[in-house]
Amino acid sequence: MDEFAIRLRGKRGNSRRPARLWKTLAVVGSGLTVVMTTLFTWHAVTYTQRDCGSEKVNATGREETRDYRPVSLHIPCPEFPTVVPLSHPLPDQIQHIINKLDSYLSEIVDENTSLPAISANIFHGDSVLWSGHYGSKISNVSRARPDDNTVYRIGSITKIFPVLLIYKLYESGVIDSVDDPLSKYAPDVKVKNPFTNENITLRQIAGQMSGLPREAPCVYHCTQTNSTEQLKLLKNRNLVVAPWATPSYSNLGYALLGRLLTENLLNKTFESWTRKEILDPLGMNNTGFEITSDVEKNMAFPYLKNAEKKPSRAPFAKLGWASPAGEMFSTINDLTKLGMMFTRPWTQKIFKASTIREMSLPIDISPDGRTIWGSPFEMLYSGGFVVRGKAGHIDAYEAFFTFEPRLQLGMNVFISAKGFLKSGVTGVCVLSRRFKPLHRVFSTQTHPTVTLETFEAIAQITVFQNFLRLHYVPPVSFSIKIRHIGLPLTFQASYYYKGISCLDKGSGILADIYFDIPRQDGLSQYFVVPGWNIRGKRIAFDPNYQARVLQREVIQSFFQQPYFLRQY
Repeated sequence: MDEFAIRLRGKRGNSRRPARLWKTLAVVGSGLTVVMTTLFTWHAVTYTQRDCGSEKVNATGREETRDYRPVSLHIPCPEFPTVVPLSHPLPDQIQHIINKLDSYLSEIVDENTSLPAISANIFHGDSVLWSGHYGSKISNVSRARPDDNTVYRIGSITKIFPVLLIYKLYESGVIDSVDDPLSKYAPDVKVKNPFTNENITLRQIAGQMSGLPREAPCVYHCTQTNSTEQLKLLKNRNLVVAPWATPSYSNLGYALLGRLLTENLLNKTFESWTRKEILDPLGMNNTGFEITSDVEKNMAFPYLKNAEKKPSRAPFAKLGWASPAGEMFSTINDLTKLGMMFTRPWTQKIFKASTIREMSLPIDISPDGRTIWGSPFEMLYSGGFVVRGKAGHIDAYEAFFTFEPRLQLGMNVFISAKGFLKSGVTGVCVLSRRFKPLHRVFSTQTHPTVTLETFEAIAQITVFQNFLRLHYVPPVSFSIKIRHIGLPLTFQASYYYKGISCLDKGSGILADIYFDIPRQDGLSQYFVVPGWNIRGKRIAFDPNYQARVLQREVIQSFFQQPYFLRQY
């Protein structure tokens, strides 16, 4: 048994489980599924009555004649009706769900602060079915209610645009294939691959299957760097998992796509390309990267709780070089235009309709059978529908962008100061008895996302089954699995806790870990995990050793945020 004193350098966050983020995403996805099921029912009933008289349907709107008996490998394929315009006023089933959603969102705003600001909408076909706005853009100012054009930061929803970049360059003939290696167009990209001799491809990076580390060498402090410096530092890093093996979320990957392809092939910035090629043609006039005084005129501001639990304006994080992974701001009105490009691709002229459909396809299905990964979407299979979604998290903001192409249906939800949401509320599952309550589905963040605080802790590394296991003393609710990945003294570190979901496993919980050259006794004295800012040093066993800071909640918080919760 070996012991290490582990020094964790900064990035200390709160003590919420990373699963909380995915519960929130699941709730939004579930809410969209409820709406989709209702729309499906309405469409099915309409067409059944129109084409076949008044043939009886069951409670879900599906025909009673469907055969669910297990017959060998044959499973009846669900049939979906043609999408038709909704009647006005809306059908009672749909209006009932919208009323429930409106009531729920009204109730979760904190009365004392009027926070957070919340904007949400549902779009179907070529129109918006419903939009709702709650809370206040400014703390304790009740008249500052948000509207359809109120600006929120959208974090990782930004990642959609580097993927659009790849496909636009392919359609324009600038690149030969989305399956080309990135190094073909950016020869200075070199990252060690201990698994194969192949270079990672554009499609692998876009689809979260490249195996790249989660964060860039600059991590979240990328305002004073450039591509040349980041690529130089990246040469000493390894892939954390084999390409195409399993999804592994990577902010680094989308930063590389956005920066290198525009700089090397177009001699432009990613920001200027996005404005000219996507935002302007779609009329997304209130979407962008730089927050100016004009932008702030109708912006829902981020707030954190100070020591007295009072609202305190949070600063805007600037991602700099990593901007393509999560810098943007937008409005629900603008994101609806983007959503309709995916649900009604034949109506836009930026891409071929087939290209948009290709972008929306699943890439990997997790072992749970319902968590699906795409480019760059996280998807949820539920009731015959595949809900595409992207969640964004930056500063105190949360944003959710979801759509289902088959029903031309989508939903946007923006939240400005998530730490002020009422705790103990149930999720969007209140909309339907089909969904069980999910308690406290919205995560609460009461501390700045990233700090430079350093703390120490004791951990043991022991052999367990076919891998090494790092666990803290005293014990906490998680451990770190360490596996050798081929190169000398180079390992893969993986965060693990009991009951971890497939969505969590793919959300960037892997890191590369490097051990120092062993001494004559065969023991390594140091290790470093650059992606997590961890440095470990071997110490002699001392039962009376007390680390300078050894608080269970501090250790827990480091691994639960920001690296395993914050997505940008």
